Amino acid sequence: MGTRLPWDDTSWIVAQAYLVGFDVVGVAAVDETASATESMFYWLAQGLQADMDWLQRTRVVRLDPRRRWPDLRAVVVVASGYPAWPTLQAPAEGYGRVSCYAWGRDYHRVLGQRLERLVAWAHRRWPNDWFRWYVDTGPVAEKIWAVRAGVGWIGKHGNVIHPRLGSWTFLGVVLTSRPLRPAPHHAVADRCGTCTRCIDVCPTQAILAPGVVSARRCISYWTIEHPGPIPAPVRPWIGSYLFGCDDCQTVCPWNRWAQAASSFVPVVQRFRISLREALWMDEAAFHRTFAGTPVHRLGWWRLRRNALVVIGNHGDASLIEDLHRFLALETDPVLREHAEWALDRLARRYAMESCPKPP
Repeated sequence: MGTRLPWDDTSWIVAQAYLVGFDVVGVAAVDETASATESMFYWLAQGLQADMDWLQRTRVVRLDPRRRWPDLRAVVVVASGYPAWPTLQAPAEGYGRVSCYAWGRDYHRVLGQRLERLVAWAHRRWPNDWFRWYVDTGPVAEKIWAVRAGVGWIGKHGNVIHPRLGSWTFLGVVLTSRPLRPAPHHAVADRCGTCTRCIDVCPTQAILAPGVVSARRCISYWTIEHPGPIPAPVRPWIGSYLFGCDDCQTVCPWNRWAQAASSFVPVVQRFRISLREALWMDEAAFHRTFAGTPVHRLGWWRLRRNALVVIGNHGDASLIEDLHRFLALETDPVLREHAEWALDRLARRYAMESCPKPP
């Protein structure tokens, strides 16, 4: 019989993380080098987070989590892949695009349920230690810890890239007072090389430098995070995106053969959204249609706001009548202004197309 390797603490928690369904697991030890990287400090110092004020409010803890948890000893980072068949081409006429990560179930719930099970098992094994899990919700720099845990490297588009999953991944973390050795032992080297496809394809030039993305220029920020009116100069940037943007990831060579888990099987009705349907959907229908998906986080008001912008950019002539009717019924001043903008854009476009060509 061969020699049995010892079942140490790190091996145990990594094995349990795989058992609950994660695709990649890594562990980073927390020591005197735990403070965040210079790039994140620069990103926050330059105000590149736009109006996402919670990032600035939790800046101190994000830069060094020991400021909140002095006895923090390790961070377990997990990743799950999701399926994506994105395209840089415009969608079918009358439809808007939705970022691939929102095509299936809400990743906060899926990963959260798995992490809850993992933490429950860990508590039973180590009752004297504490464990806290987060999925894109806590004051934790997940991407930086993912790199330190050997899950991948941060690509030039600012997302973590894993050699097998590409950048189509969701991340979660478990913070713990339990001392755990790092696993894997070596970080994944940056393999972007000289490729600049993501930088070149970004329609708004939001990638200011490799790994540094300005939220104020990012379509995902404006369509998902921004709570108020979208400034008129920004609206043409949105193109046909109702929710998010995938352009920089679509062209990434590491995503060509990315392997995805079955946990996020896309639901066609959720990523093919008719502009007319989005415009006229009432709030109850919005909740019925998008409950349990990331789009639900957007809210009914912002979906209609985004639909009006996309109609102005890529709507067809049949929507002109819808906009007139919308203006006759809608009372919200912000939505009315967006509708007037969209109507003006459509009217100008189709008036030009109907003009007789010079001989």
